[in-house]
Amino acid sequence: MKRLRRISGTYVVRATRHVRNHWGQVCADHEEEFPTINDCFPGTFNLRIAGDSPYEPPDDARYRSQARIRGRHVGRYQHGNHVSPRARVVALNGKELQAWVYRGGHPRDILELLSQQPLAQALGVGDGDQVTVDIEELPEGTTGMPAPPPSRPGRPVTTA
Repeated sequence: MKRLRRISGTYVVRATRHVRNHWGQVCADHEEEFPTINDCFPGTFNLRIAGDSPYEPPDDARYRSQARIRGRHVGRYQHGNHVSPRARVVALNGKELQAWVYRGGHPRDILELLSQQPLAQALGVGDGDQVTVDIEELPEGTTGMPAPPPSRPGRPVTTA
């Protein structure tokens, strides 16, 4: 059953740019569960959620646990990093688009989004601007959505 959630917050430019700086490894880590991740714009769009209760996609705790177990022997996914198989962004500030929820190592009040376009540019937003996100919550296995975290870790990427 589909469910639409609206979340408000502020766009946050992260100084570390960890996902963007390690984009090759992020793609390698998640290409089995999300084969089109290589088509996404390098990095994430970060939203600091307003209010006291952070957004968690359906079954997020289970997927984070699977991801942590998956990466235990290779020293990755300590934070349960995965692309949510059950939450798809369908609009930002009323503009229809497609993006996915990435669960990485940010605090719980930060929602990370992956998209095939640079979202800040597409929306014309800057650090601290207000953003409203419409998220469609879907059943696991929905066509076009990532799969749950697989049991084996993604391939390591070596840098020259």
